[in-house]
Amino acid sequence: MKRYMFIIGAQRSGTTLLANSLDLHPEINFAKPIRPEPKYLLNMHADTSMNDYEVRYFSGLPDTVMRGEKSTSYIEYEAVAERIANIFPGARCVAMLRDPVERAISNYWFSVQHGFEKRSPDQALDPTRQDLQQVAGLSASPFAYLERGHYLNFLTKYANLVGKDKLLVLQTERFVRDVQVWDDLCRFLGLTPMASPVTDEKFNSVPRERSVSSKTIAALTAHFAPYNAALAMQYTLDLSLWRS
Repeated sequence: MKRYMFIIGAQRSGTTLLANSLDLHPEINFAKPIRPEPKYLLNMHADTSMNDYEVRYFSGLPDTVMRGEKSTSYIEYEAVAERIANIFPGARCVAMLRDPVERAISNYWFSVQHGFEKRSPDQALDPTRQDLQQVAGLSASPFAYLERGHYLNFLTKYANLVGKDKLLVLQTERFVRDVQVWDDLCRFLGLTPMASPVTDEKFNSVPRERSVSSKTIAALTAHFAPYNAALAMQYTLDLSLWRS
């Protein structure tokens, strides 16, 4: 029986490192390219099926090898969770979560690099002035700096649809420091334990032209505090690794 797993997000949280590390394991193979992401399940008008998915990404792969995909926009779409539950019953989902303050800042500079963002960091990251406008051709708004860090809102929908027992939540900060996290991940996916290939290498990093003011950092920290606390009540997290 074929087995599937999806890295569903979050954006700017080390998911490329996670996918590349897993792809080194002989018992799992990822849909290529890992970057840009496949985003197969985002085409809501396509006649998606397990057979079509196999032909596109895993043709000839033995059934014993787990199939993996990393598409970080998935976490934001309840419809994708429904598709995973219906098309790939039993599939495992992994969410990699980074300190939402750091994630938001990284997301801002990523949007600057790609020409979408023209505002200063203090204007764009102001919790009272969020703009979630869409950009044609993109699967998610490039300006959802804070909304994208409200992790529990997204995870609850996934847990309800695919099953909380099939959803693993990792913290970026622990993943790169604690080998136990790698062992737990392999166990969750049903992979034979092997030495962790995880490094502190940074993928898809973007230059930061200037620092964000301490006032904006404080405002972001205060904004995310209740969201982080609610998240920690549902999932095993070490909030000391995040700003508080």
